[in-house]
Amino acid sequence: MGETIDTVLATPNPDHDAIRLALREAAGEDRVSYSELARQAGIATSTFHAFMADSYKGNVASIAKSATIWLATRAAKVRVIEARPQRSAFVMTPSAEAFHAVLAQAQHEPDMVTICGEPGVGKTEASREYQRRNSNVFILTAEPDMKSPYAVMECLCDVLDVREANSVRRSRAIARFLAGRQALLIIDEAQNIGLSALDQIRAYHDNPQVRVGLALVGHPDTKRRMTGGGPLGKFAQLDSRFGMHVHRGEPLQGDVWALLDAAGILGEEERRYLRAVAKKAGGLRKMDRTIRAARMIARGQETEALGIEHIRLADAQLSNRMAETA
Repeated sequence: MGETIDTVLATPNPDHDAIRLALREAAGEDRVSYSELARQAGIATSTFHAFMADSYKGNVASIAKSATIWLATRAAKVRVIEARPQRSAFVMTPSAEAFHAVLAQAQHEPDMVTICGEPGVGKTEASREYQRRNSNVFILTAEPDMKSPYAVMECLCDVLDVREANSVRRSRAIARFLAGRQALLIIDEAQNIGLSALDQIRAYHDNPQVRVGLALVGHPDTKRRMTGGGPLGKFAQLDSRFGMHVHRGEPLQGDVWALLDAAGILGEEERRYLRAVAKKAGGLRKMDRTIRAARMIARGQETEALGIEHIRLADAQLSNRMAETA
């Protein structure tokens, strides 16, 4: 963090010129415009620009106070980011390999596929990594209100960066964009999508001029709705259109070991404890958060060696309970 910012925050009543200099320094470090900085600080853009030019005729002290509060908030954020352990690079776990194989089938066949599982088995991370490794892969994250064709087309336009204001022509604009790309459209959180919205997306797959691959990624209930199981069988008529399907009820043991190997956690007691964490709600995501929290605890104790006591305490804090005794 810049020296001027530190000086301002350490001074009980910094003068306005010092605050302006600190704001310029912060804007340069963050590579943001004055307009964006003003928005973050909750100051009207015109007022902020006038303050920075030392031409504001209103309550300058009030603006200076708001700016100083923003500088303090930013400083706290910087400290948290600097103390936070870096997120591990993507690890190709056995489940991720299976997910990628299904996504490749969907893109290059092209086909309609499903990937279903409980939260925390790595579906979303694997999908994002597949997108990073392959061209013309687009991810749309479905929200609970995405029930109509209009809603899904509006979101698709954002994902594909298609600019078409006319709702009647929007579907054709999307089709033109996807045509000839050998593209894959991944619908994450697909359990949220409505039947008519899914029909709209399926039309791009069925269109011989488009033939986009389609992967629905979501909770276990997603597949049940499509295959007609139980009272939510309104998707049953679409079942015959789907090809490959992968289901993960919980992370595989191989997934856990691969991630712990990559994290350098080799102790038998630590691995056994974290394997149990991965079986809880949240799965691999919960395990990763526990490891990251444990590393922060270890750093706070001025040690880089991650031990079982750090992991137990991190799990206790994240679970809001007392740490288990050995």
